[in-house]
Amino acid sequence: MVLIKAEELYREINENKDIIIVDVRGFPSYVSSHIPKAYWFYVWDLTKHKEGLPSVLKDINEICKVLEKNGFDSEKETRIYCDINTVTHASYLFFVLEYLGFEKVKILEGGFEKWKEKGYPVMPGIVKPKEGKVIAKIRSEIKADFNYVNSVLNNPRILLIDTRTPEEFYGKVKSALKEGRIPGSINLDHKKFLTLYPYYFENLKLEGIDLKNKEIILYCSAGDRATYVYFILNKILRINNIKVYLESFYDWVLKNGKIEK
Repeated sequence: MVLIKAEELYREINENKDIIIVDVRGFPSYVSSHIPKAYWFYVWDLTKHKEGLPSVLKDINEICKVLEKNGFDSEKETRIYCDINTVTHASYLFFVLEYLGFEKVKILEGGFEKWKEKGYPVMPGIVKPKEGKVIAKIRSEIKADFNYVNSVLNNPRILLIDTRTPEEFYGKVKSALKEGRIPGSINLDHKKFLTLYPYYFENLKLEGIDLKNKEIILYCSAGDRATYVYFILNKILRINNIKVYLESFYDWVLKNGKIEK
């Protein structure tokens, strides 16, 4: 299972299990109140956002250094949690860790909201992470790039899914510098899978889209929403043969990819 219930995480903390707990909410929320022993992590530190490339990952060695500095360890079990406003941050981190070869990562079912609702302890302040050790074992099969996506346009065996809102998909609002979408893509708004609590799914179904015998490529503006749908399809609904174009529409526009409206 890639989800962990609040009861299980509470037990792990009480038993002093050697795990990494990561809070991806906004920093003010974290400082105000967070799960005991949790580190705070800003997911966009994994990308070149300071260079104006918010959807492009840093070099692998640099990513490993960022993660190590923030307490991550590829050999230890990792628990990620968020709130309803940061579900895509949790999935983004989950995806990057999976891409790096982490095998022991789970997301808290119900998020911080469910944790508090159950009356489990919280604490204010900052927990300083102990430096970890990250050894990357890249899983290239789950990530697509511009050249790959561009090469499979109009391929009937490929299903290109845009996980942005319908307004963005149909070019009614500007998203990632321009209006429009990658040619041939269909729309599956990530909000379709949002519920009252983060990562709290009951009787989840996907209707209206045939995913059989297809290779699926997901994208959005900067990759985060696409990773959320990836988590739903691959980890919850058990649909395989999925890649995420992590650089997404932002990268597509910068590289002058064809656009339809």
